[in-house]
Amino acid sequence: MVQFILSPSMLSHSTELYTCYNLISLEPCLSNIYIATLYSLPEINQVAKSQIMKVFLTVLSLCATSILTAQNVPVDFESNGNGANWTWTTFENDINPPLEIVSNPDPTGLNTSSTVAKFTALQAGQPFAGCETMHGADIGSFTVDNSNSIIRITVWKNTISDVGIKLVRSDNWSLGEIKVPNTKTGEWEQLEFDFSAHVGNTYDQIVVFPDFDARTQDNIIYFDDLYGDLASS
Repeated sequence: MVQFILSPSMLSHSTELYTCYNLISLEPCLSNIYIATLYSLPEINQVAKSQIMKVFLTVLSLCATSILTAQNVPVDFESNGNGANWTWTTFENDINPPLEIVSNPDPTGLNTSSTVAKFTALQAGQPFAGCETMHGADIGSFTVDNSNSIIRITVWKNTISDVGIKLVRSDNWSLGEIKVPNTKTGEWEQLEFDFSAHVGNTYDQIVVFPDFDARTQDNIIYFDDLYGDLASS
């Protein structure tokens, strides 16, 4: 928060400017109209107006940053949530069957939600077959920090294999995927991926590799709750 130090001689409406400062502390994107009204008061002298203008520019900066770095999570595939209506593209999976949004086939254990994603990993596909969100949309543009550096995903698989997650920048640059194997089959399991080495990087795409392995058959993988909360066992 930017602090403004005012002397009593700078303006007679010090209470109003203090209120304006507190508005920014509480809800910056709603304080623009109040600032504009305060700025127009004839009793406000030029020095104070300069300070008010700094406040106004700070508000604009905070609002713009909030909009540009919004991250649409958790990805839960529910009709009123994130993921179900995104533009998922599958790749390196032979004929690339699309990612399906389906009813939860096993609403027990760690995942009792209604809707999940279904990925069919074909035997003829590459081990790194997967699906990705659209750049500039879907998950949004976001910067990795300590609050979002751990990515969790809940998976239901019929085989043991790595699950991979990759974050990609708008120019397609990436540090590569992180892979974690599931340890259970026939039930929901939450996997955790540590992206703390990515802190400070800004991304606008997430890529999921549900079955990162050479296959001897087609495998169906269900996944849900990307960026979900830590599940209770």
